[in-house]
Amino acid sequence: MYGTLIRRAFYSINRGFYDSNMIGRLTGVVNRAIRTNREPLNDNENHIVINEKRLIGFAFNEHSHLQDYLFFDPHVTHTKGGLLTIKLPAFHCMEDMIRLENTNHIIIRIEGHAFDFAHKESESLGEIELPVYFSRDKYAVEAKEWQFETSSVPSGQLILIGMCIEFHRTENRFYLLNDKQHHPAGIIGAFIA
Repeated sequence: MYGTLIRRAFYSINRGFYDSNMIGRLTGVVNRAIRTNREPLNDNENHIVINEKRLIGFAFNEHSHLQDYLFFDPHVTHTKGGLLTIKLPAFHCMEDMIRLENTNHIIIRIEGHAFDFAHKESESLGEIELPVYFSRDKYAVEAKEWQFETSSVPSGQLILIGMCIEFHRTENRFYLLNDKQHHPAGIIGAFIA
């Protein structure tokens, strides 16, 4: 149940390029993160008791981890006042990341979702699309920061932040070079509202 709900919410992050065991792996990670709670959720409860930090670093494709392609880490924070902040440090495209052959630009895609597992629902908190074009004289990318408002998310719901890197080749049109062997995508942030 958990794995399917998360996979559907993050479809534009995983793009269907997940491994065949992903839903089972993800459900297992969520189950291990849930503390022992012998009482079932009531219909009016919208949260579970969970150690959310165990979800950070989950790769949607076990053959393609974000950490294998990026040599820097995104920084994600969440305040009790309901502000989610995502920061990417400055990086150099040729030195701080691995690209697929024939890539002439990438898109870093980041999304946030809140999950109500009791009602099998998710809510999008926002989407970020950072295109990075490679040229002979411009490989440096400045530090970036984005914020999502989460004050409307009911207390106790799980908030997850997902990220992927899309590799593109442009020749009169865009060609996505990612496939099931090369699609770095994962969970970079997890919080309880």
